[in-house]
Amino acid sequence: MNKNPIQLRIDTLAEHYNEFAEDPQGRLLRWLANPDTARMVDAFVSVQNEQGEYAPDLFIRFDEPFSDANQHGFTLRDSLINQYQQSQSDLAEEGIVTDWVPPPVLRDESDASALVRCCESMRDHHADQIEHLVGVLGPAHVEDTQAWASWLEKLVTAEIAEHVRFMAVDDDSVPVLGELAEAHPERVVTVAPELNMPAANVEILNQVPGSGPGFDFRRQFVGLSQAAEAQDLAGVQRCAEKALQIASQQKWPQMQSVVYLTLGGACLNAGRMADALAAYRNAHSVVADSDDPAAPKLQVQTRLAEASVHVGEGDYAEAAGIYEQVAPVATEIEDHFNAMESWRMAAWCRASLDEPDPAWQHGHKALDAAEELDEEIRQNCTLPYTAQGLLLLAENDPYHDERDTLCQRLEQLLGADWRSQLPEGSPAS
Repeated sequence: MNKNPIQLRIDTLAEHYNEFAEDPQGRLLRWLANPDTARMVDAFVSVQNEQGEYAPDLFIRFDEPFSDANQHGFTLRDSLINQYQQSQSDLAEEGIVTDWVPPPVLRDESDASALVRCCESMRDHHADQIEHLVGVLGPAHVEDTQAWASWLEKLVTAEIAEHVRFMAVDDDSVPVLGELAEAHPERVVTVAPELNMPAANVEILNQVPGSGPGFDFRRQFVGLSQAAEAQDLAGVQRCAEKALQIASQQKWPQMQSVVYLTLGGACLNAGRMADALAAYRNAHSVVADSDDPAAPKLQVQTRLAEASVHVGEGDYAEAAGIYEQVAPVATEIEDHFNAMESWRMAAWCRASLDEPDPAWQHGHKALDAAEELDEEIRQNCTLPYTAQGLLLLAENDPYHDERDTLCQRLEQLLGADWRSQLPEGSPAS
């Protein structure tokens, strides 16, 4: 049976895992992975637990938040016991006797040791069905990454039987377990799987039967996205040219605009500012006169992208002009978030040009747009930066007398603790 690209990548992860499981010294498998690969690790765990295809091992997920380095092991111990109790009826249906009794916590025992002993006891009780019991450590939230790494060191240096293992994902862009792995190379096994997930999308698309311009365009666009993620500018340009040719022939201006936006982003990442600017301007021009209902949103996005290049180049006057043009369009189509962002950036640009009057006016228009946002969005957006800019202007005449009114409005928009939300160094922070 031919396997699809996703199944083949799960097979790759299984091979890495089995090498770790066969290592008598290994106790913690550290997956050094990006978010896409981390999701595949999660998929591997699910497939293994549901089908038992790769090893006679049981994976226990622990997603409890990490906050207390002295209690976390006790929390996971309780989780293990609760998961066992909740699955007893399912296990009984499979003919598995569920009469395991967890060992009590010993006096003065550390949380890590209590967790390990509980895992060992459960595994030993079901040794005829389980080769390894594997704790999958994926806390939903980590309050202190250094404390988390220290706790893992306490765990891996505990006395752990060979048939009990643990695994955790370490983000390869901001790894926090590197020192732990270096300090304990035998106990902590690091694997950085090369799955090339963007390529998987192309492989899946190529396996789907189909033909015609729409299919060909999707294939080129997936290739374009893959090349952009890999920062392969030549590949981006090659796929963009083919995708644009198809979209132009079929008279799909929206698709042309999206391709140009992707091309512009790739050029921007490569430091090719002039090429990025040209791509963003082309992205706007192909939808500028379109009567398609989706066109106004693309018009806003493309102009904002163009303005961002000008900001990066320090051309604040040009950027300000674009933001001032875009904001009313965003308001008209009720895109209140981008209206707020446009006025915010217009205010910032004018303030940078030492033009306080338009900066003050634009900042208040940003507040007007923020009033139209849902409460949850407003509490998690860039509004505090608008507040910071206005408060800086209010330090001087002629706006100083309006400072109290401004503060009252900020409290209405951001809540009573609005001062604590301001960027560090703000006048009211």
